[in-house]
Amino acid sequence: MNHKIPVAIAVTLIQTTALGFTAISSTPEIKLIEAQGEVTLLRGDAETSIKPGEVLQPGDILIPSSIVRIRCPNGAKPLLPANVSSGVNSTCHLSNKPDERITVIRYRLGGSNSEIPYILSPRMTYLLNERPTFHWNEVPGTNSYTVKVLGPAGFVKWEQEKITSTELKYPNDAPSLTEGVQYLLTVITEHGRSSREDDGSGGSLGFEILPENKRKKILNKVVEINNSNWTDENKALALAEVYSAEDLITDAIKELRQLEGAKTPFVYSRLGKLYAESGLNLLAEDYYSKAIERFDPIEHSYYLTESKAGLAGVKLILGKQEEAEQLETQAKSGYEVLGESESAKDLEITLTELRKELRKQGENNGQSNPKESVIIITPRNN
Repeated sequence: MNHKIPVAIAVTLIQTTALGFTAISSTPEIKLIEAQGEVTLLRGDAETSIKPGEVLQPGDILIPSSIVRIRCPNGAKPLLPANVSSGVNSTCHLSNKPDERITVIRYRLGGSNSEIPYILSPRMTYLLNERPTFHWNEVPGTNSYTVKVLGPAGFVKWEQEKITSTELKYPNDAPSLTEGVQYLLTVITEHGRSSREDDGSGGSLGFEILPENKRKKILNKVVEINNSNWTDENKALALAEVYSAEDLITDAIKELRQLEGAKTPFVYSRLGKLYAESGLNLLAEDYYSKAIERFDPIEHSYYLTESKAGLAGVKLILGKQEEAEQLETQAKSGYEVLGESESAKDLEITLTELRKELRKQGENNGQSNPKESVIIITPRNN
């Protein structure tokens, strides 16, 4: 996967390029600026306590005993909730490279047509497991599916017909999946409807096995987190952060889905964000909505605003214009109250550009253009 790509993205068959980051020459310091009580820091394989004024690094995970505030490279000063693990990368919208960051709101078309077997996982992700389990949308009235794994140039790596469920583990007798090779899962119904019809596909929602050297580092972090004295909920949130930082989206979602019964709304907001960026907009709508229902408007005002901003774009993609406008108004008002006027401006610019892209899609007789199916807006690079 090539992660250093320009904002104007052109996607072609079997290119999983939609996770691109905008690089800059240097990253301003990230700092813990306000805290009362103990703040636990997980960095690499080490766990320690930190105090206000200390510099943070991309990839750090914090668990504060009370609400704290950090300063991000773009000047934003988000609050981190008490007793919940929060990652610097996701909070400040950083990439997984120390010298890169993103100041973008990312949306992707797709995941909204119930008549096609669109891919649920693996979708736009690296994988730890070389024998993954495939999941796709259940199409009403369909009795069986044909499942294919395509390799470079679209050749069929493996195929199985007459699958009667919407879940299938890549069998042990199937050809091995090789790291460094980009694959695409394709599912076709008995009536000929294909996952390739998904608006967000364009052949760009594939997967790749994470290189072995990186897998070892990730697994070391997993062991460290699992051996910590954190709650099971915080362990899962921290693991999801580690996975997300390495674009292991399927693994991150799996960890978070295990916490759906948890009281914390942060599980739902993070799932909403991951699904939105993966082009699974119906799922993104569902989880963002659950988060918004659960966030306390006073204690969680920053995260409530962020979720409303994310859901506004998802609603636009789903054609729910009135709801999108209401959420946009609420989010911009929330940002202003928080003193984040630049974020309010960014949201307005982003959604304006998103509306333009969606109008282009409509003018094309409702046919999506794969080269325009990835909508990434960078309103500000400061």
